[in-house]
Amino acid sequence: MRRGQLSNRWHWTVAGFSGGLAPTLDLGMSFVSAAIGVYLLSWDWRNTLMRFAPASLPPMAAHFALTWMISGDLRPI
Repeated sequence: MRRGQLSNRWHWTVAGFSGGLAPTLDLGMSFVSAAIGVYLLSWDWRNTLMRFAPASLPPMAAHFALTWMISGDLRPI
């Protein structure tokens, strides 16, 4: 894949949202999402920090909020 193929800002946003949603649905995917984030960070750090990371925060925040509401603790059930 060439550097210009992933330059569309929506690709970074969708990848970030998916990267945040995957560990929310299956906790084991957190390692895969972290590996993808590190790879994208080494590939293009500016787009990763401006588009990927902020887009991954809402699903993870929802996960922690629901976990807190259900169990009263942030640790996974």
